[in-house]
Amino acid sequence: MVSPVKADTVDAFNGLAAIYDQSRPLYPPECLNVLESRLPFPRGSNTGLDVGCGTGILTRQLAAHFALFDKIVGIDVNPEMLKQAAIRTTDTRVRYEAIPAENIGKHPAGPFAFIIAASAANWFDRPKFYSGASASMIAGGILAFLINRRRFDSDAFLSELEDYLETSVPGYARGRYSSAVGEYSETGCFQEELIDAPNFVDIEEHRVERLISMPNSDAIDYFLSFNDLKRASKMKGQARVRRDLSDLVSRHFGESELVQFPVTAIMTSARYSAVCAG
Repeated sequence: MVSPVKADTVDAFNGLAAIYDQSRPLYPPECLNVLESRLPFPRGSNTGLDVGCGTGILTRQLAAHFALFDKIVGIDVNPEMLKQAAIRTTDTRVRYEAIPAENIGKHPAGPFAFIIAASAANWFDRPKFYSGASASMIAGGILAFLINRRRFDSDAFLSELEDYLETSVPGYARGRYSSAVGEYSETGCFQEELIDAPNFVDIEEHRVERLISMPNSDAIDYFLSFNDLKRASKMKGQARVRRDLSDLVSRHFGESELVQFPVTAIMTSARYSAVCAG
């Protein structure tokens, strides 16, 4: 039976696909290098899976990085995001499908050499996702999570942004993420989860400190692509939220042409063990 997907998960990024795709930065190539270095050799599969692919930002990066792979598949539950992904993708090795993360078990394109979820796993029912991943990977294949953590504890601009989110979005607290049940949780402790998942071993965490830099004119759209600020816009009106963000950016960056802030890219990866799977 196909697992139902909550409407909050499907609709979370409705209306945001264009600005999401245009304003979100690429993921650090160091993380893709780590993923490649961990793949088994010989792989036995030349197919990778990007789960919760959104507009295909990482999917396209994966296709460029793994140039010898036969296929890179991106899946998501939001039709608007997938439509934008298809528009932006020219590589014929890439294909997109509307499939929930929890339903990847025995995917016809598999088995996969790697499965990766970037800035998306907070929306998953992860016990079901781990089970599905186990059923659709090659022995020794790599399951990876990639997230960007805003370093609000060391940056005055990000700290004030978090203040704004906490006062504007019901239930929000800094360091927490939206979940599939419409609440906020402290997602990101994937190491602990993978230790308890029966079929995954050799768990590693890699961190890349980054300074995100973007034109001042693009920064507001970047922040408005957050699902949290979409919720704030529903309550206050997008014009008000845009004005609030513009004031925040002006206070910290003045007439500067660039907005810059620090984030930590965290990649947690584990190896699928067919022995553990029995």
